[in-house]
Amino acid sequence: MIKLILIALLALNSVSIGTTITASHNISITTTPASVKKTGMARAIITPAEGYKWNKDFPTSFEFMHYESTVADPLKKKASFKEGKLCVPYVGKLKSRTPIVVAISYSICNKKECLTFRKQKVVLSLIVN
Repeated sequence: MIKLILIALLALNSVSIGTTITASHNISITTTPASVKKTGMARAIITPAEGYKWNKDFPTSFEFMHYESTVADPLKKKASFKEGKLCVPYVGKLKSRTPIVVAISYSICNKKECLTFRKQKVVLSLIVN
């Protein structure tokens, strides 16, 4: 049964790695796997909870903290973080998977307050099939 679910996810070309849920927002991690010498995409998508919205006035930012380049190379200049979507394209080097740590800064608001999150560590997974 588990193999069937994994095969179905791979057939969709996107693998859901996990979701972090807080009172103010959710962070979903997904990866579109790469092949050797081909491009894949690792994503973190921040969705504000009910009653919250993305703070467009706060300057979002991200920085790469740690990764091993033996499996894949992130394309740093093509990576982006806009309106709650962190997208990190990468090129596969070796069939395997490896984590990459990215620190992100962002803000979300409700009617009473704005919450600011600075250098929150997000672990993405670079998958090469």
